[in-house]
Amino acid sequence: MAKIKLDIDTDSTPDHFDRIENMRLGPKPKVLFISSIKLTTTLLTQFSNGLSGEADQLTPIDALNYAGGSTTAIETAIQNNHGPAHLLVTAGGLVSHLAAKKKGSIHMKGYVSLMGSVPVDNNDQELSPDSYFRGAIILGSYESNFERAQILQDKGLSLAQIALLTNSNSNMNAAEVRNWGKFGGQNVTAVTGNNAPANWQTDFSNLGGGINGVVISADPFFQQEKATLIAAANSWLQAGRYVIYPSLAFANTEGTPPNAGSILYGPDLNNAYMLLGQLARASLPLKKDGDFVGYWPVKDKRRNY
Repeated sequence: MAKIKLDIDTDSTPDHFDRIENMRLGPKPKVLFISSIKLTTTLLTQFSNGLSGEADQLTPIDALNYAGGSTTAIETAIQNNHGPAHLLVTAGGLVSHLAAKKKGSIHMKGYVSLMGSVPVDNNDQELSPDSYFRGAIILGSYESNFERAQILQDKGLSLAQIALLTNSNSNMNAAEVRNWGKFGGQNVTAVTGNNAPANWQTDFSNLGGGINGVVISADPFFQQEKATLIAAANSWLQAGRYVIYPSLAFANTEGTPPNAGSILYGPDLNNAYMLLGQLARASLPLKKDGDFVGYWPVKDKRRNY
């Protein structure tokens, strides 16, 4: 498989992106954006900024059902809408990427993804990209949980006092739980919550008196329903308790913010979606099956409350 070296910089647009326009021949290509969760106007604008007008964007298809980690609804959306799309872009976690992979043979120009981590097998070995996969922006979702736990330990908590709140409905759940188990701590799965925000209040109530710190999974559905999740966490927080969220988006600037004792540690999703647009732009000229741009991480940032 051919690999193409490409440096992506969040602070400025590298010269090689400016040269892409000269590489394109024929009509302007089209891009289809598919996501398992709702795409906000802000994030779509950031993606468009990264794409820089190098392709016509079809109407995004989002908020697709993936109960139990099923890729069926996403696969159907790809199957029914792939015709005019020269490049497929996926977001909303590993489930969207896996759906694109299953439909790989119908992609005209391949696909790129934004996801929490590099796909791995049950032994945590990196999976080889298929010939239609052009690359991905990686948020470092569960790989950053160790740093999040360390931040809480710096607050005086032991690992036994720190819980990981995950979504067992998520495709990355198994890998995230294995990763958490490598360095200890409680493993609290949102069994009653899953994709049911109304139950999250109960999840926090059932944590137990020995838990004083909670690491929130970067599950895409948690991100989509962050207002309800923050409200449940706020009701649990008190002196000596902490909740650490997986991205700066949990500042929730358009709603109720996290209470004191909250920490945001993770990527800026605005930057991530801009990078996704740049990655899509860089992938447009690729014509040979197997051309692979690469995996590009988004650096973690932190904010305290």
